[in-house]
Amino acid sequence: MNLIRSACCLSFLIACLLPAAKGQPVYSRMPGEASAQYMLVPDLRDTGALMQQILRGHALSRTRPDSAIVLLRDGLRRSRRDGFARGIVSALICLGNAYVNKGMYHAALPFLREGLSLAAVSEQAVHQLPVLYNNIANICRFTGHYEQALAYYYRAILMSRYYPGSISLSQLYGNLASLLQLTGQQERGFYYLRLAEKGALAEGDSRMLGGILINEGVYFAHKKEWATSRLYFLRARDIGTRAGSYSLRYNALNNLGALYLLQQQPQQALPCLLEAEAFGDSVNTYYRNGVRIALGETYLALGKYDRAATALHRAKAVAEKARLAGDLQEIYDLLARLSAATGKYRQAYDYHIHAAALKDSLSGLAVAERVNGLEVRYRTAEKGRAILRYRLQIKQQEEKLREKNLWIAGAVAGSLVLSVFFAGLYRLYRHKQRLHAHRYRLLQREQEIGQLKAVMKGEEQERARIAQDLHDGIGGMLASIKMHLGAVKKQTPDPGTIHGLEEVMRMLGETATEIRKTSHNLMPDVLLRYDLPEALRIYCEQIHLHDHLQADLQFYGDLASLDQSLALTLYRIVQELIQNILKHAQATQAAIQVREHAGIITITVEDNGIGFAGDPEAGMGVRQIRSRVQLLQGYFALESVPGKGTTAYIELEIPNLAKG
Repeated sequence: MNLIRSACCLSFLIACLLPAAKGQPVYSRMPGEASAQYMLVPDLRDTGALMQQILRGHALSRTRPDSAIVLLRDGLRRSRRDGFARGIVSALICLGNAYVNKGMYHAALPFLREGLSLAAVSEQAVHQLPVLYNNIANICRFTGHYEQALAYYYRAILMSRYYPGSISLSQLYGNLASLLQLTGQQERGFYYLRLAEKGALAEGDSRMLGGILINEGVYFAHKKEWATSRLYFLRARDIGTRAGSYSLRYNALNNLGALYLLQQQPQQALPCLLEAEAFGDSVNTYYRNGVRIALGETYLALGKYDRAATALHRAKAVAEKARLAGDLQEIYDLLARLSAATGKYRQAYDYHIHAAALKDSLSGLAVAERVNGLEVRYRTAEKGRAILRYRLQIKQQEEKLREKNLWIAGAVAGSLVLSVFFAGLYRLYRHKQRLHAHRYRLLQREQEIGQLKAVMKGEEQERARIAQDLHDGIGGMLASIKMHLGAVKKQTPDPGTIHGLEEVMRMLGETATEIRKTSHNLMPDVLLRYDLPEALRIYCEQIHLHDHLQADLQFYGDLASLDQSLALTLYRIVQELIQNILKHAQATQAAIQVREHAGIITITVEDNGIGFAGDPEAGMGVRQIRSRVQLLQGYFALESVPGKGTTAYIELEIPNLAKG
């Protein structure tokens, strides 16, 4: 089975334009790294033209790597001639990137290792160390050297704290998480994904966020939460479309296809994979080869053996040239299945032996244990460094306090009263400024929350008024009409002479019942007696009793202690989604999942109905749900396939709204 591939967050980077960090120590080389001797002289020439040439080469490396290599080699030669360390390292990084885009990973490594040796001893280029470590780690990961990749990622994370401008720490966390997922460390990987997602949101980096969403989709796919995984991939695809990122959209489509394959739905997988393949050479070789493998598996599942063989042998040639061990193991396994399906049993046996040998080297227990041990040691070292940082901060604060006391003692000798007076005035002024700003922010936040609650309260009051009018007004009038018709029936000697009297009384009774149901739905008193999960269970039981829709309810987290107004809002959303299923879907089954975790509530509703043939946004019910979710500043997604049903996903952040 084709494995879903995690996405690196803009994996291969350069730091060409970043100046060397000032006031920071020059980093000595890491243990085990070879050093190189360079005679660097002061740079007396114009380096701007050199850097422009290197950047032009980097821009060409994705679409025209051969031309980029010629330009970059000339830039490297000129930088060495002038003793321009930053130019040398930048050219080496870009040359490594160009060879990676050609799928020649082992040809890229010498350039990156040479750059690592120079950056470690050069104050001009030391800030590029995190980028070099990250890029080497990515190559190790692609080629199946997981332990080396893990060690280089940790070095990149460590150095990024000394030189924070060179590479995003959240990006490094995303890359580390993808490696841990490859080695079966799903929960540990998810821990780093959460750190990466938090950083990407804080930085406003949509492309990085898209890559993290793909990795989170991989996590849920491994947990077989298919609907959640698919929604993460779709969100990443949409971000890639808006940001104009071919690689992000490509990865999302590749993983969507692989997800359908995991669910044994090759017909649904094929369009996604063909759309991804259309991007051609604009995507990294590692991910491009993943689509070829997935297409081979799809054609194999569909019984199109010639097309499967073509795709798999193309992928095999690329994987052998680039030494992609993980790809080769997967390709050999699929070729064994293809050979067996076409009656070539001897060939199938040989492929199976090759696949088993590679699988042992890549995913054996020893590798997993060593990777796990490295990760544990890193986490332990992180805690130790945190303790040392806290001690250093305490010591620095003590030193500052001592200096402050000495300054105060000296000031007393000259003008103690005047100094204290002005210092007091200044502190009072600053304190009042901070207090005023804090109160303003609190008032603004309370006003926003109050407006949201007022809107929701107004909606419920209007619903209550309409429910009361229906029950007491129209309902009472119908009861009175039915009573008068009953009296007419009794007074008539032969009621059969009044044609249709029984049918009219029956229709009045059904109309009165519908009005009572509508009144109850508008203002359900069940929430006054029960919590949200129990109220939804009662509602679904009534639906099953009257409308014959079987609803499967699942709840996770603390949903029983929600504020009543918020619980009523969530009840309304689920109620509207179920009413849409009853009105339009022609479904017999529905699955409702409500999850609460760390102040986030997610609602997923799926049905087995006919789906939407047209635009789902055209329905009044969908517009009302989207309006209500937007009012709560949440996220709403709707996916529908004609004849296959509909999936609705809602995500709400509720810490503020949950407060009474």
